[in-house]
Amino acid sequence: MKLLTRSRRNEAQAPARPRGQRGDKLADWHGQSGKAYEYWVYPADARFNEHRPANYIFARRDDAGDWTALFVGQCGDLAMPLLQGHYQERAIEAAGATHVHIHYASIDLPRRLAEEEDLRQRHNPPCNRL
Repeated sequence: MKLLTRSRRNEAQAPARPRGQRGDKLADWHGQSGKAYEYWVYPADARFNEHRPANYIFARRDDAGDWTALFVGQCGDLAMPLLQGHYQERAIEAAGATHVHIHYASIDLPRRLAEEEDLRQRHNPPCNRL
């Protein structure tokens, strides 16, 4: 497992690129509202050492090369393991998750929950339905 970090910047600025393998790519996810959210892409078993809130999506690529959302969630502390010990860990792995997409989010829980719900409504991830 890789332990990934991100350099600090003023919160008003765009987030700094996380350091570490595969954290340099962005994926845009659109919610039911039409709003676009930028997510950093990491291997599914990535571990983070930042105590920051985040929204996350466990995903895999489909045959056309597009991302398929398998589980959409949010957390108040990204330093906690996302997959290991997750209540849907087995279902997420069985669905073929290869990556976790991270959006560094607001400390405001209602905003994180609104983003999570917006994405769930559009993508209807299978592991959120179990």
